[in-house]
Amino acid sequence: MEMDLSLGSGAGVSAGMIDALRGRTLVWTTNANVPLKIEWGGEGVDILRMIGVPESMQPTDINVGRSAVRDEFNIALMAIGVKGETSEVKYLTKDDGSWHKPQVSAFADYIVATRVVGDEQDIYIFDLPGGGYKPVAYSRSIDRWPSIKEDGRKILFHSYRDGSPYGDLFLASRENTEADEWSVEKVFEEEGDELLWPMLDASGVFYVLVGREPLSDNGFVQRHRFGSDPVDDENGAAEFRIESEGQFGIDPAEVKFPSLSRGRSVYCWNEKVEGKWQVNAYGENENGYIGPGADHPGYGWVQPCVSPDGRFVVFIDDNIGPGTDRIGIYDIELDEVLYIAGCGGNVMFPSISDQPQN
Repeated sequence: MEMDLSLGSGAGVSAGMIDALRGRTLVWTTNANVPLKIEWGGEGVDILRMIGVPESMQPTDINVGRSAVRDEFNIALMAIGVKGETSEVKYLTKDDGSWHKPQVSAFADYIVATRVVGDEQDIYIFDLPGGGYKPVAYSRSIDRWPSIKEDGRKILFHSYRDGSPYGDLFLASRENTEADEWSVEKVFEEEGDELLWPMLDASGVFYVLVGREPLSDNGFVQRHRFGSDPVDDENGAAEFRIESEGQFGIDPAEVKFPSLSRGRSVYCWNEKVEGKWQVNAYGENENGYIGPGADHPGYGWVQPCVSPDGRFVVFIDDNIGPGTDRIGIYDIELDEVLYIAGCGGNVMFPSISDQPQN
């Protein structure tokens, strides 16, 4: 059965939002087909025409390969723009385990994700645009929730590799982007709390996570930064100096999936309010709630992730029930939202890059 990917606006999408999306790369995981045809909204305007690709340069067929809906989740990529003379919509993985929590780097040079095979969960890095991928510091343990610095040299993730019953945070580093060898160091933190869903900002200086008591559903979105000088642990080994920048909220709440923009100008996360998930987004400069606005309250928006430049929050729209096939893109600046619908199966964990630098 042929499927279309329709980009449908929530309450009307302005040219300003479309212009701000040009050239960005969106990734997600799905157990469905990659669509062969891309349409924009109810009018069915071809996306290549929408983003200004001359007709003479448009491919006659953007068939990128299809596969039946299945149990495993694979990584799909959509370039909302043009690189050279092509528009990209494709799988990056296929029938090779199940892939979760992908994150695209700021300028779409890399993607990091967790590959699940049996009881193992391992971090992999993808080099774009080619899409080849390699493991990062393979451990035969459970490594998950990776996020990457924009230059591709540092990856923050959660792992059980040291035997901790609740896992710990680790930072993988490499000397240059050509290197396959990664050094892994445990991030210095207070003991006792679970530290969940960490995310490193594009600069590699700041990160955010959920801290909560073990086995509790409630906790806080905590903000941290890496200090400039290492400290020595009791065994004399150098560890990172972590400087806390506080937390959001006074009372613990059911929160998950925090993210932050470059330089932590914008934070967002999921919080359960009156039994329903919503997206909270806060700006460092505004020091308060910045969206979603009254027209888009954000209820039922799950798995949010803010773009590195802080312009957009991408999320899964959970209002349409099982078999969710709709990804949302919320424009913080314009308070507008559009939906990428018709993916034909479950979609999870979207992530979006910045616009290209040139």
